[in-house]
Amino acid sequence: MAENDRPGLANQALLNKIDKLRELNVKSIELPQLVIVGDQSSGKSSVLKSLTGFSFPQAPGLCTRYVTLISCRHAPEKHVVVSIIPRSDADKAVEGRLRAFKRSISNLMNKALVRIIEEANKVIGIRMTADDTDSSLQTFSEDILNIEISGPEQEYFTVINIPGIFRVPSPPLTTDSDIALVRNMVQSYIENSRTIILAVLPSNVDISTQEILKMAENADPEGILAQEKTFFNGSTWRQVAASRRCGIRSLKNRLSDLLMNISKKEFPHIKADSIRPSHTEQTSQRIFLRKMGSKFQAITQCALNRYYDSKIIFTEVPSLKLITKITKMNEKFANDFWKKGHKQHFSANWDDEGEKIYKLTENNNNSTPFEDLLQNYPELHDIINTDNYQCLKLKAFNDDSIMDYIERVYQSNRGPELGTFSGSILAATFREQSEKWEPLVLTHVSKSIALVHDYIFKLLVYIYPDKQVRDQLWETLLINELRKAYVRAMEQARFLLRIKQEGRPSTYNHYFSSEVQKKRQDRMTAAIADKSDTHYTHDNKPIDVIPVTGLRTVVVNKDNAQQVREDILDILASYYRVSRKCFVDVICKQVISHFLLEGDESPLKIFRPELVMGLDDEQLETIAGEDEETKRQRSMLESEIKNLEAATKVLRG
Repeated sequence: MAENDRPGLANQALLNKIDKLRELNVKSIELPQLVIVGDQSSGKSSVLKSLTGFSFPQAPGLCTRYVTLISCRHAPEKHVVVSIIPRSDADKAVEGRLRAFKRSISNLMNKALVRIIEEANKVIGIRMTADDTDSSLQTFSEDILNIEISGPEQEYFTVINIPGIFRVPSPPLTTDSDIALVRNMVQSYIENSRTIILAVLPSNVDISTQEILKMAENADPEGILAQEKTFFNGSTWRQVAASRRCGIRSLKNRLSDLLMNISKKEFPHIKADSIRPSHTEQTSQRIFLRKMGSKFQAITQCALNRYYDSKIIFTEVPSLKLITKITKMNEKFANDFWKKGHKQHFSANWDDEGEKIYKLTENNNNSTPFEDLLQNYPELHDIINTDNYQCLKLKAFNDDSIMDYIERVYQSNRGPELGTFSGSILAATFREQSEKWEPLVLTHVSKSIALVHDYIFKLLVYIYPDKQVRDQLWETLLINELRKAYVRAMEQARFLLRIKQEGRPSTYNHYFSSEVQKKRQDRMTAAIADKSDTHYTHDNKPIDVIPVTGLRTVVVNKDNAQQVREDILDILASYYRVSRKCFVDVICKQVISHFLLEGDESPLKIFRPELVMGLDDEQLETIAGEDEETKRQRSMLESEIKNLEAATKVLRG
């Protein structure tokens, strides 16, 4: 008979792999297994001896105090190897001591086996009798005693025996904690979806009182319950026995078939469970933070390009629709700048020029709760303007008022020019007319900074809910870089204001000269209209007739000062209008779009993979390092990771 055709579990290679995985004791991998469970003194030992030929030696203190793994193997010579598989949460020192225990004997001689099990109990730390007062000893252990029985008469078979359930403690040897420990051990094994549960019941008790059946039923509702007493009382039981479905031999073969089937079925899933990437702690932290940086940038690009449908986050957190909020703020800024940014009106219809913009943005003005943002982010207070400047609407136009203003500036800055004025007068009048620009611009940039800051923080909360690591990332790495980016934006805004308001007025925009000519034409037309009379042609059509003397009066009857004041007003109004149009675009394009949103040094570009990869080990530990409790848990898991790596080698072998 070929080796793989022997009765029992007929695939030796598969069985050996599963047993090697079991020796690693990796709790996260559920292995196919046959488990014997029941109450104390229920007959488990008798079933175990019938299946494997092994029984615990009869000696004081040698009852089952831990899980026993018994593996039978076909081999030319007889030998028995006893070793210990440490529990999964054992520290490195304990694990090394337990794995070092290994004893071999030629056969299952009672005296030799008693000596070996006594030695194993000492290594594990089992309290042998009630007289043992050492507090470090335990009555039951979650370590596993591994017994390998080989010989020419053995068949390929593996079974796990678990300590029997008991309900009444026997102080000082057993306590209520021991009752719970044994029950949890049984529960943990039978809850394995790849476990064959062999529940052993004594024949002299009421089956309805057996707790182990209820536990097995809860773990495996579809399990098969064999009622031997009822079965053997049947009139046809001998026919069934003749069909090789009764007796310990038939039971062993049946269990072997079941274990073989579940092993073949579940082995591919075991590979999937165990083969997973492994990284060192710092490498894992770096990779994780890099992925978070990539995710942050991907969502931000959608937020800036209004690709809201591509990410569910914009449905769950609508406040992250960044570009929509920025656009509304820019529109309101442009509207306020157009309608109320000057100190006083230049003409009676000056206020009407912004009517179109006002109607466009009035219904979309969803103002940002700036005060709430300031309260949430005190780290911005020393960078931005916090007074939330509100530009009041101007008083109605008064021609005398604007001309008096021009006269005052002219008289305080005039020189010996003949019929002209110096550039300093235009600079002075423009600077005074645009004195609201600075608070308007700096308030708008400040609100935009607060909005961007709020977006960054909320997005970090969304993509990384671990508060401890997120706070470390925010406080130790991001906040300083973000503040630098905001300072750059505020400084750029002040720089643009300084150039526009303190520099010499100049423009190469042809719209300026056209505007000046138009204003002079309008002024001349208005003056001439006052001197005209209405006459009628021969066909009775009305026409305006201006006497030559009246025209001469309009052109000539002006002193130098009046002419200069009118020229100053026309040039100032034209230059202000050209500057206003350009300056709003410059602020929105340079400061908001470039410095705050899209530039390489914008705050939205700070948390990205390149930043994470540039961190040194100390910075990485500060940001993503674990607290002592987490480190303790990780230390407990390191042995499992090591076992998983060993399991991977077994599965690939």
